[in-house]
Amino acid sequence: MSKPKALLIAEKPSLMRTIRDVAQKHASELDYDITFISQAGHLYRLKQPDELSPDLKKWSWDTLPLDPDKYGGFQYTMIESSKDLTSNIKKELDSKKYDVVINAGDPDQEGELLIRETLMMLKNKLPVLRFWSNDLTEMKVLNALKNLKDDDKDPMCVNLFHAAIARQHSDYRVGMNGSRASTLKMNIRVAVGRVKATVLAMVCKREIEIKNFKPTTVYGVKINYAEGFSGRLYNSVGAKPDTGSGKEGKDEEEDTGVVYFKTKAEADKFIKEHTGPTTVTVFEGKNAEKNAPKLLKLATAQIAAGKLGYDSAKTLEIIQSLYEQKVLSYPRTDCEYISSNEDYGAMLESAKADPALAGFIEKIPESAIKAFKTKKAYVNDKALTESGHSALTPTDVAPDWSSLTKAQKDIYDIIARQYVAAFFPPLVQKKTTMLAELSDGSCFKSTGTTLVDKGYTEVFGTKTSDTNIPEHKKGDSLGVKNFENAEKTSRCPKRFKDPDLIAACENPKDWLNDESLKKLGKALSIGTPATRAGIITQLIEKDKYIAKGRDGYLSPTDIGMKIYENLKDFKICQVDLTGEWEEKLEDIRHGRMSLEDMENEMKQFVAELVEEIKNSTTIKEIGQRREIKVIGSCPKCGGRLLSYEKGISCENWNKENKCQYGTPRSLGDGEPLTDEEYLSMQDGTHITKMLKKKGHTWMQELCVDPETGRVSFVQKEHKVIGKCRLCGGDIWSTEKGFCCSNWKAKKCKFGSPRIFADTTITDEEYLSMLDGAELEKEMSKNGKTWTSKLTTDETGRIVFNGGDGGGKSVETSFKCPKCKAKKLRKGEKNIFCSCGFKLWLNQCGHELTDDEIKQLVSMKKTQFIDMVSPKKGTSFRAQLKLKSDRSGKTEFIFEKR
Repeated sequence: MSKPKALLIAEKPSLMRTIRDVAQKHASELDYDITFISQAGHLYRLKQPDELSPDLKKWSWDTLPLDPDKYGGFQYTMIESSKDLTSNIKKELDSKKYDVVINAGDPDQEGELLIRETLMMLKNKLPVLRFWSNDLTEMKVLNALKNLKDDDKDPMCVNLFHAAIARQHSDYRVGMNGSRASTLKMNIRVAVGRVKATVLAMVCKREIEIKNFKPTTVYGVKINYAEGFSGRLYNSVGAKPDTGSGKEGKDEEEDTGVVYFKTKAEADKFIKEHTGPTTVTVFEGKNAEKNAPKLLKLATAQIAAGKLGYDSAKTLEIIQSLYEQKVLSYPRTDCEYISSNEDYGAMLESAKADPALAGFIEKIPESAIKAFKTKKAYVNDKALTESGHSALTPTDVAPDWSSLTKAQKDIYDIIARQYVAAFFPPLVQKKTTMLAELSDGSCFKSTGTTLVDKGYTEVFGTKTSDTNIPEHKKGDSLGVKNFENAEKTSRCPKRFKDPDLIAACENPKDWLNDESLKKLGKALSIGTPATRAGIITQLIEKDKYIAKGRDGYLSPTDIGMKIYENLKDFKICQVDLTGEWEEKLEDIRHGRMSLEDMENEMKQFVAELVEEIKNSTTIKEIGQRREIKVIGSCPKCGGRLLSYEKGISCENWNKENKCQYGTPRSLGDGEPLTDEEYLSMQDGTHITKMLKKKGHTWMQELCVDPETGRVSFVQKEHKVIGKCRLCGGDIWSTEKGFCCSNWKAKKCKFGSPRIFADTTITDEEYLSMLDGAELEKEMSKNGKTWTSKLTTDETGRIVFNGGDGGGKSVETSFKCPKCKAKKLRKGEKNIFCSCGFKLWLNQCGHELTDDEIKQLVSMKKTQFIDMVSPKKGTSFRAQLKLKSDRSGKTEFIFEKR
């Protein structure tokens, strides 16, 4: 009996190939005969507002708040570049060959949406099963294929889909409404969204903190004992500072109890009034253990990689590449735990591929591997169920270390090292605390730490330093060597680097306005592991609201700061709001909130946001109101011809009749076109204007195209002298050269300049060369005269057929490295090709041999050659290497010392 047939749709080709390889190897063990096909990310996108209705093309307060439900609901349209992929999937779905569809999106919220979105748009009627695996190793993929979930009924899948839809719709509502309202109010194009605005706000707030920072210094008192150790003035044993103690002028640290005076005079006064000895009141010494840190998630991996100079987007890209090689687990994870069903020993064995870790792994006893399952700090099945992902770890597939790039090695080492450290014993240190009092009750605290066992820190190469406190008992008297002032000055906050900003998004509690929201704990975060890096990149590269310096530090641009100053009091810029949103999405993922409730809340929120922005009296205009004046009538439709700062256009240019009559005002770097000059050309008259571009200045005759209204250069007269050898168009002869009539439409590049050196080629001479003739022509330049042979190449370009001007050339056996089609010709001074490749035979006093020419054109570099510097006259030894532009120019590779 034949098996039922399934169509598996993977999120991306690499995932499809991995699943397909496992399925084909274990075909007899599976319940379905599977056909594989792939997407490449999203195939569809939500329609832009102006695609929902023509009324939304114009940004107006009248259409805000923009609610897609008023225009037929949220609608999707195919991404143009995805046409072929979409067509292939539709063809398979319509074939009626399949009994089920398998959704093989990535194991996360976005992956759930990607495939469902496509199936919804293609009106799929087949049952859908869900492939779910955080690990792409063979056994995990096979297990997932054997245990497919019901995508339409499984609570986790359904809730993930609802959360994805809620996130997508909410982002759309806030982004479209917030951006349009801000743009209308500020009179400049503004792009804001729930995460983007908050991230920008964090960068701007930090910049303001730095600008307004004024250092403050407080003064403590240090006691130096005769026995060689020290202590600090302390408020009391284990108590928080008592601001009512009667000790005026003290600024006491609540965290440590160390006492600081506001002025140096106060500290000096204390020192002057006190002498020793002290009496020990407390002496405690005990061992303290500290376990290895938690396993890495994406955010903490990005932070760790940042210390090596990798930004968050690059780190994610590298982890993704290692995941696709099956050597690391799924990258976009916010979980720090792994399953109790993992083969920990196999994962350690694969990590041995990292030479820096192999020695540490050898030290791990079998008992530690067996006991690892019981370590709740690292193994937690419940956390995995809630997250849908596991921590970042090596898999049981060992990487081919020699084939990895340096970046891949660095990132793999960070993740694998954290995993290996978890198997090591804890760090053990002896912590000593001593309190001693002066006769008036003033207390000093001394702390000491001595290493007992390095434990896991051995894996990280952590260095520790001991501070020894000699053994004492209560009541001992200690001699005092002296007291001294110990000042502490506040430090200016630093600008964010990319990983610092990721860390702030991961744990933004310090940025809250409402501190009661700290109770949200881990639910309080800005964005998701999958989106943060992309949003930061967008703020820098697309929106230009944040600038990234050469040192990697981030700062707001002028426009970014102005937008923040305008929106800083609105909820869209506050950490509080984005934290609440993430909590709502988490509630949907776990079935505690419905999609409908989230949608209704978002409708209410954007309505209030738009109203607040519209009625704000604190938002300042950033852009200038455009001055518009009517200068005439449109020759095309009769509408008013309007003059703007940057151009002239018909008033109906952006309306339904789409009259596109008009022109930009700018003409290169020269003086812009005036209204009077434009109007003077409306009847077909030409004007001559001085133009500038890239340092060149010239007089140019201008005209107006009667169909489009666009100002263009008046074309010089040309005559037709023949047919193009490439496309069959006419060959035009102009004052400066020859070209195909299809050249302007950028369809044919056939042609050549007419003037070579100071010599002009006639029409007849050009045509004769096109027919294969070799033209011998007297050439001149800079007062020098010579005879050269000319011909044309396959593009119609005139080229020298004598290499260096006048000498005879012979064909060689070497194929041209530039065009890879023709044989090179050798002249007296160079070796060349009609495609433009030219290699000089004399290189720094050395005449290239045939063997060296062969090495250059075939292997791109020679053996080491002895040459002479033309400037210094000194000899040197180097390899010659062809430059990557394949022009025939060379560069040196020197011997390593």
